[in-house]
This record gives sequence, structure tokens and C-alpha cells, in this order.
Amino acid sequence: MDWRHQAACRDHDPELWFSGKPYEQAAALAICRSCPVIGECSAREQLDQQEARA
Repeated sequence: MDWRHQAACRDHDPELWFSGKPYEQAAALAICRSCPVIGECSAREQLDQQEARA
């Protein structure tokens, strides 16, 4: 099973993570902290950032 199916954020609006509003950013971080696959997600994010800079 793909780790994304286990992600705590899967049922939330993705825009929450890109909001400029502090309370929405805090909510997004709280979701991440409770996520069982945060390691996989963080690794994927780092890869995406490296590819964007290349």
C-alpha cells in the first residue's frame, strides 16, 4: 500500500499547507505531527524541493 493512503492529511484541503494565515499553518502542522507516515512525507518533500532547484 502506498504511504499516501495512510497520511493524516489525505482528507484535508491541500491549500491549508500553503496558507499565509497563522491559524491555518498551525492546523496544518498539527495534522503533520499526528501523522503516522511523516517520515515518508518529509523525504518526498525534500526530493521534490531538490528537483525543483535542479
